[in-house]
Amino acid sequence: MTIQPFKNAIAQNVFLFVVFTVFLFSCKKEPEPLTLPPATQTGENTFGCKVNGEVFVPNGNNLYPGISEPIINTEEDVFGFQCYNVKDYDCLTHVRVLVENCFGVGTYPCTYYPTTYFVGCMAGYDAGFRLDTNYDNIVQITRFDSENRIVAGTFEYNLIDIEANEKISVTEGRFDVGDVLVY
Repeated sequence: MTIQPFKNAIAQNVFLFVVFTVFLFSCKKEPEPLTLPPATQTGENTFGCKVNGEVFVPNGNNLYPGISEPIINTEEDVFGFQCYNVKDYDCLTHVRVLVENCFGVGTYPCTYYPTTYFVGCMAGYDAGFRLDTNYDNIVQITRFDSENRIVAGTFEYNLIDIEANEKISVTEGRFDVGDVLVY
């Protein structure tokens, strides 16, 4: 039995399409490494930091938004929000940014110790970490625009889980949040 060449162009095109499709889906691509978002100041709702050198960026779902309702409480001069990364239902990680006595653009120390600034299973952690008060923990606000509801800046924290005596370092933090709730 001999194979006869295709008799028309349509059959040739269908054959080439099938071969190309099989080839395309058989290729495995390496996932792109996570990178920090650019430092912007236009209310783009971006956030990123490094937790012990590992990039953390928000990745929300129906229950946990990537960035949860940033607020400016004008009566208490507080600015804050949380970011969530939900890898699956077994792994939820969040990072908190909280600034007291926040009046506008400037560098602010993070001193509110009782609150948790990092919780999650990222990098094998499963505890809540609070500020390590032996270090300078800062948030630098580079844009504070309550009229347009935009706040942007950078931050660095040193955190500790006292019970487990574990420490983590949050570096190169940056955020640019819009639709900030001002009350």
